[in-house]
Amino acid sequence: MTRRGFSLLEVIVVCALMGFVMGGVFLLFRMGTRGFSRAVSESGAVGELQRATRVIQRDLRLTHFLSASDRQREVTTSDGKVERDGLAVAGLANWADPSNFEVGTELPKWNRWILFYADGEDKGRLHRLEIQRSRNAKGSYYPLVPLGDLSSYMTSDPVQQEVALRVSTLCYQLRSFGVEIDPYKRLLRLTVRLNKDGVKRMTSEQRVQDSLEARFEISPMNSYPEI
Repeated sequence: MTRRGFSLLEVIVVCALMGFVMGGVFLLFRMGTRGFSRAVSESGAVGELQRATRVIQRDLRLTHFLSASDRQREVTTSDGKVERDGLAVAGLANWADPSNFEVGTELPKWNRWILFYADGEDKGRLHRLEIQRSRNAKGSYYPLVPLGDLSSYMTSDPVQQEVALRVSTLCYQLRSFGVEIDPYKRLLRLTVRLNKDGVKRMTSEQRVQDSLEARFEISPMNSYPEI
């Protein structure tokens, strides 16, 4: 029996088919890895946003509305002009400690200021500061007077603030932080927006820039009596 070798055309066709198959496999692999990277990036951003909003909502629910003060400011970043506000409310050093409540009335001894603010960096961060709130000249924590001059505390490096008893950073990919105090409905409205890490599209080299946003409003629970 005579063996016939492959013709040049057959070799070209086979190589083309193999190249097509390998290209398809590579494309599917690239789409899968980019899809996974995008899912991981989104999961991280969602987790960071959820953790930050839980902390903010907890402190705002426990405060007194009359203690709230804000500082509105707008900064220019690579995303354009964005809100980088600040909000201060009264709080307690430890809500589980009975000594932090007045004897008889059981009113909170508001011995802390809780300050949330966004710094002015291009990749913004959302910070939480605890500041000592002292008694007034009569030895009382009442009446409640909002914290003044918030801008003096809203620095890029809160750790350097000597008055800060505790500092934590809630977000590291902050785009904007907006605050609104509604005196008529006695609500605190906040908007937190994060940048998600840019990942390439599954079918191209273009990077996708996206953001996550949380909007919520809080009615402080300890706003009565109004003193």
